[in-house]
Amino acid sequence: LPICIGKSTRLIEYLPDDKAYLAFVQFGKSTDTYDTEGKITFESDKKITEEEICKGLKDFEGDIVEEIFKFFTQKINYLKNKGLEKNLFILDVGIGFGKSINNQYEIIKRADEFYTLDYPILFGISKKSFISKIFGIENRDEISKIYAQHLISKKVNLLRVHDVKEHNQLLKYLDKIS
Repeated sequence: LPICIGKSTRLIEYLPDDKAYLAFVQFGKSTDTYDTEGKITFESDKKITEEEICKGLKDFEGDIVEEIFKFFTQKINYLKNKGLEKNLFILDVGIGFGKSINNQYEIIKRADEFYTLDYPILFGISKKSFISKIFGIENRDEISKIYAQHLISKKVNLLRVHDVKEHNQLLKYLDKIS
């Protein structure tokens, strides 16, 4: 059963999504090997209900955009306290790094919320692997341009792209209709 915590969440997008996993979890026991094979070193008398487990798991669910806001706020405050000027900051939301496919889409969908931070916002969405995983398309250029168009409409300041010429042409078209 893959459980991804911290830096290991970067692996989520590479896990096969066509497999099912069955896990056996035993609460209230500790072993000297941290698995079911070891010698029991502690055993609790408390019985945990399914309702309590589900309630506890809710604490591990979060709003990805709020998490990014918290991260940015902490980093901005840290850098300001170190004397760095605001005009030196560019905030990269980190598309593709340690986020599930659903998180990627949520961030893109709510990209305009980052505008409220009053810093340049960078999205690097060009040719990301999650695009081909959802659509089953190897050539990700066209879909990348669609995402770029969407992000521009959401007030994103900076896009990191692979095909600069094609994206520049896209910007020219958008300028004509805006």
